[in-house]
Amino acid sequence: MPFKSDKQRRYLFANEPEIAKRWSNMYNNKIKGLGAVKKQGYKDREDESIAMRRGKEKGKKQSFKDRRNESYGKFGKRDFEKRGKNKINITGLGAIKPTISEIKSRTLKKAPYFFSKNTMKFFGQRMSDYKVKRSPKGKIFIYAPTYDAMGTEMPYTFMEFKNDDLIAQKGIYESESEIKKYISKN
Repeated sequence: MPFKSDKQRRYLFANEPEIAKRWSNMYNNKIKGLGAVKKQGYKDREDESIAMRRGKEKGKKQSFKDRRNESYGKFGKRDFEKRGKNKINITGLGAIKPTISEIKSRTLKKAPYFFSKNTMKFFGQRMSDYKVKRSPKGKIFIYAPTYDAMGTEMPYTFMEFKNDDLIAQKGIYESESEIKKYISKN
């Protein structure tokens, strides 16, 4: 039987410590009717933070929800970032160069094994080894050195990132300078 009140819990610990310890272990110190202590939610913490920084909602025209969304800045709601809805436009000449992690997440459907742990381990690569380059014509290329099991350097992995897919480039590229020449021409 859990404690009915905090007063009862204190009384039992003072006068009947064995029963109080047993109840405490069995029911995790819960007081009947109150249940477990709950943690404050994300939005409540955010609202409290905004209220401390910019004042209470009472004197404002906007609701906390609107103020919360506005405080996220130019990105708007953070949910869109998490779900991948803020995708980068990488087509055309005015494109932004994506990071290797963005390329990895966008190629997951068409090339699921390219960046897998086993593939990377087989070729002796890490995500940090990959470099992303944009050609003068707006094409996006990725490349990284490849190593065999003995740690000897082999030809580079060299791919073009196009339409959320990776396309292997023809030829064998032994050095980074060869790759940079190819990129500057294409």
